[in-house]
Amino acid sequence: MNVNANYFLFLIYFISFSSFSFDFNVYKLDPLDHDPDVNMFYSKNIEPDLDCDEYTHQFLTSTLLSLESIANISLCNSTQLKITWSNVQKESYGVGLSSAAFMPTITASIGSSQNTTKSNSDLSVTNLEGSTNQLNFAWRLFDFGTRNSNLNASKSLLDSSLNIHSAALQKNLLVTVNSYFDYLNSYLQYKNKYKNLSLVNDLHESNLRKFDYGLVSSNDILNSSSAIVKANLILIKSEGELAKAKTVLVNSMGIQMDPALINIQHDIVFENLFFDIKDLNFWLSQALLVNPSIKSAFSQYQVSQHKLEAARTEGLPTLDLNYNQYSNGYPSEGFSMPGRKVNSLSFTLNIPIFEGFSSLYKIKSAIAINNQSQAQLDEIKLQTINDVVKSYSELLSYSKNYDAAKSFHDTALSLMENTRKRFDNGAADISDLINSQSVFFDAKHEFDKSRIDLFSSKFKLLANVGFLEKKDFILK
Repeated sequence: MNVNANYFLFLIYFISFSSFSFDFNVYKLDPLDHDPDVNMFYSKNIEPDLDCDEYTHQFLTSTLLSLESIANISLCNSTQLKITWSNVQKESYGVGLSSAAFMPTITASIGSSQNTTKSNSDLSVTNLEGSTNQLNFAWRLFDFGTRNSNLNASKSLLDSSLNIHSAALQKNLLVTVNSYFDYLNSYLQYKNKYKNLSLVNDLHESNLRKFDYGLVSSNDILNSSSAIVKANLILIKSEGELAKAKTVLVNSMGIQMDPALINIQHDIVFENLFFDIKDLNFWLSQALLVNPSIKSAFSQYQVSQHKLEAARTEGLPTLDLNYNQYSNGYPSEGFSMPGRKVNSLSFTLNIPIFEGFSSLYKIKSAIAINNQSQAQLDEIKLQTINDVVKSYSELLSYSKNYDAAKSFHDTALSLMENTRKRFDNGAADISDLINSQSVFFDAKHEFDKSRIDLFSSKFKLLANVGFLEKKDFILK
């Protein structure tokens, strides 16, 4: 068979087998684009597209930081998210590596050799010097699904890593929002205590003026003075709690700076955060569909299934195509055929006969791993359902508590205003007024805390379901 015939046959086989041996749409330079049908969370949160320089500039210039900015700074500085995103990139390259198994390989080698031959009969010496060129083209045309199973396993590993990154991102957001609301609760409590101290001071000054005219007794002066001392002590304690909460919030952002130098937004219209609670079945059904921990466990289960398929097909026959071109000699023979060129086209059917039961043990091991992955998936589903049920129950409880706290706040406000009028008219003493003010600020604190608890539980439910997104942090 001449060289032209070899090339012609090679071309025919290349075209005929390419239709089933390799899908060119599988191999992409960016394997992260392999599946456009990723869940909605990825398109909104998973890409590391934050302008971290902008948020760092806001932070360094002490711009008033909203919860959205705080969350973005935390995402920018999170080492855990950097680790999980690096793992996503690593698994994406694994998809490319598995795809490469469908591609042919081409190897070229160039060698230089010198052969010296001595004759014992006539004592002549013959020297041959030259170079050898070798070209090898190898392509696995057919197997029983081993490469495809490995490729699907790599894709499932990539999906799993994406979901792990998604879960880490939501956890980071939840920690941030909890730290923010803890700080906000401490701030509102401090603000209430400060207002209480101001009212007590005003009351004491008013009593001093009335005392000069004999309108109040010295006992009233002592009561108002004691109220000032008590309110001041409470304010100092509240100030310490506020500083502690702010430090925790700053640490959750992953930055090292004096918390006193950071300005944080406090004014939030809580009513803008209300949302439809829906029923428990809705949240449970959504959690089973979109929760990243469940999706990651399911992807790991798919990996084990694909690995089992690969293990079952590894011991089956394969068909390879090889094309070789040798110039001036064969491999390991040196410069043995000067001026000659050899072309070789061959098909090789590889039939494993006995491998020491290694295939059997690989299959049994893959079955065990598959069963383990199934059990882990069931466990994570059960844990997720429990978390959703608990967070949903907390949300309902905090919703009822909010209504009760609002009623308590409105009643305490009316009581304080009424007592103030009675005190101005001489129908109530200073103790009644101080007590009514104390009750009001306790009620106001409970009302503020009930709002914070309500919306904190909302974010917790969204995170447990898998719905928590950066847009939820835009509080106006």
